[in-house]
This record gives sequence, structure tokens and C-alpha cells, in this order.
Amino acid sequence: MSRIYRKLVLGLLFISAYPSTTYAQTESEFDILINQAVQATDDALITVGYIENGESDYAVYTNKGISVSNTLHDYEVGSITKTFTGALIAQAAEEEKLDIDDSIQDYLDLPKDREYPTIRQLLTHTSGYPTFFENDILIGNLTQGINPYHGITREMMVEEVIANPTTSGEQAFQYSNFNAGLLGLVLESVYGSTYSELVYAYASEDLDLSDTYLFEEETQLGNNWIWSEQDAYAPAGAMISNIEDMLLYSELQLDGQVAHESLAQVNATTGDNGQVGIRIDDVGYQWMINQEHNIIWHDGGTGGYTSYIGFNKEEQVAVIVLSNVPMDQGIPSNLIGSVLLMEMLGEI
Repeated sequence: MSRIYRKLVLGLLFISAYPSTTYAQTESEFDILINQAVQATDDALITVGYIENGESDYAVYTNKGISVSNTLHDYEVGSITKTFTGALIAQAAEEEKLDIDDSIQDYLDLPKDREYPTIRQLLTHTSGYPTFFENDILIGNLTQGINPYHGITREMMVEEVIANPTTSGEQAFQYSNFNAGLLGLVLESVYGSTYSELVYAYASEDLDLSDTYLFEEETQLGNNWIWSEQDAYAPAGAMISNIEDMLLYSELQLDGQVAHESLAQVNATTGDNGQVGIRIDDVGYQWMINQEHNIIWHDGGTGGYTSYIGFNKEEQVAVIVLSNVPMDQGIPSNLIGSVLLMEMLGEI
């Protein structure tokens, strides 16, 4: 059992056995956060994985302590899906099926009398597009409390591009799910396959991830967003996975998977996020890059889940957090995971 895993396990067991006032003198920031996070709901179940010194392991936290069974659970990983979308774009570029500095007009059926963002701008959230465009379907879904993107088709997404021209050239960083949806349309255009076919093949055949998939309406933990093959926003956040697959995915990143290189400097760190490692200095193929601490990361959030993956290739350490606590009910995974990773790197 490695140093970090002993810390994860013994830390929460110690919290469970003694009053917090006794433990507060020695607990780390991660200990404080995870203890608070699992108290958010009665059925909170947060899985924290790590890679350090060539070893990987994970612990499953509940409000009763750590689960001794380490049962695998499927989680919606939300926007971590974008890193798969970005990797598919990088693969297409390597195969010379596209150039990331091409306009999306080269791949989509759009009017020729205007300018459009490049693929690079979509990848780096510098296209000028917002995270979504409001329409009756999206507003209706929000009113019902369901996945706001369900039912927005490819045709509707293209119509929104036509109806909402952007300013020419790179724009200020603006995180956008719409960008990722358009990247999915570009991929479908160059490969002649659906996004789901492409991402399934990439995850299962290229990466050997056996439990990473799309469009599951009900998993063990419930409270899932409904997605379908027709949903154009699926490349932004429709993926489901578990901790074993996410650990393997992280190992592949540490071993040098493509798509990590900086494609744009954006300097988009907000508030106090930088102090806990949630910096956005640059963006790669959808990956966020913290240049100050050499951390590459992404997070995710759906109506019922939050997630985080972050790693430092130089130090060969990585952290994954998968949580079924909604963002509006508790501490999100990106804060928990980033704090743990910064502690592992000796930065806090």
C-alpha cells in the first residue's frame, strides 16, 4: 500500500472515529474537503483514484466512511468526454484528414459568404460561441429539470451557426459545449461515421477501455441525464465510465498520449482557483493546461454528477475523482481532485 493510498484510507477512517475538532489539527485540505463532500447527501458516493510511483489505486468514500469492498460504480463523467473528442480530432489531423487551422466551413454545409471559426478555435474555446444557444427545446428541458441538450439535433446546431455569425479571428476564452458539438460534426464529416461509432471504437479498441460508453439512461447510481444518438451536444458530455477505466485512461496520458500540446494561450484562470491548481493558462486538444504547476486537467458536471482528471507528466502522478453529488449540492470534484493533486506535488 503506497503512501498516498494509506493517507486516503486512514484519513477518512480517522475522521469517522473521532470528532472533527480533534482531527482538525492534523487534517490536510483534501481531508477537510472529502469529509465535507460526503456529508452533502445521504447517498453520496465519491470515488478517488490516483497514480503515483507507477502504482494506482482508489478508495470509495461514503458518509459512513470508506467502503471496504471498493465496488466499481459507473459515473457520468460529463465534460471529460471533450478530451476524447479532442483526441479524435488530433488523430484525424495526424491522419491528414483535416488541418486544425482550417475553417469549419471546409467540413460543414455552411453558406460561403461569411467567415467561420477554425477547428483550433473550437478546440481551445476561442471561437466566440457561448456554451450553448438558447432555443425552445433547451429552455423546455431546463424547465423540466432534465438534460438541457437532449433533443438538439445536428441540423439545429448547423442552423444556429448560420444564424449566429462570429467575429473573425481568435476570440477571448469562453468555455463552450457548443464548440465540442461542432467538433463532433467535423469528425462525422471527415470519417463518414457517427460520433458514437468513432468514440466507441477509440475507447474500446485503441485505448482498451471496456466500461466507457455513451447514452445509458440508468446506471447503478441513478439520476442520469438522458442522451440519444441524435443529440448534437453528445461530444461535449455524454460519456459514462468507472474508476478503473479512468485510471487506465490516466496511465495512457502519463505515457504520452497525444493532444496535450498547447494550441492557444488563454490566461483564463478566475478568482482563487489558481491557488488550488485550477489554472487555465493554455488549452490543448480540449485539455486545460496549468503551466505554473505542469498540470493537464479537465473536469465535468451533469445534473447528478461531477468529475475530475488531472496529471503531471513530469512527476508521473495523476488524480481522478468521480462523484454522484450534484454541483449545486456539495463540493465539486474539480476542487477535491485538484487539491489532492497539488498536495501530492508538494504545492500545498
